Amino acid sequence: MPAAADTDPQGYLKIMKAQEMWKVADGTGITVAVIDSGVKDVAGLRSESVLPGVSFMEPPLEHPDQQYPPHEDFVGHGTTMTAAIVGDGSAGGPQGLAPGAKVTPIRTSIGTPMAFGAIGESAQGVRYAADNGAKIINLSIGGWWSLDKIRSAVEYAQSKGVLAFAAMGNEGDGNN
Repeated sequence: MPAAADTDPQGYLKIMKAQEMWKVADGTGITVAVIDSGVKDVAGLRSESVLPGVSFMEPPLEHPDQQYPPHEDFVGHGTTMTAAIVGDGSAGGPQGLAPGAKVTPIRTSIGTPMAFGAIGESAQGVRYAADNGAKIINLSIGGWWSLDKIRSAVEYAQSKGVLAFAAMGNEGDGNN
């Protein structure tokens, strides 16, 4: 959720001039891949807005058969990002910036104790998204680690005409 949402849940829509944008386009016909912690069914997310998705989250060695479906989200970040894109504003949730779009959730280990694998999983997710109809990729990944592993995947997606957006940070201080 954009930092402005802390004080005014819908204020980011004003800042981004959403009403003016929606006169031209509301995301209809666009698929956005959200590469994050998955997405769960919550009020404010219409089921027709969220596609089946895929998970690249690797199971721990001690539980090789463990499954991590894309429609689970233990940390909530992927769900929040999805709502910021396609949310309908009901139940106190955010109104999405592109309410007519569809989201393909691509689950990685972001936000879990296994997050050391998130960059490699995200690179797989970027390639998957580019090959499976996404026109926009949202990568809510930031931090101190190198993103070199993901660079070639993003370049691949760009070569297919896909836009990729990376993390700007949750605190609005430019340090994430």
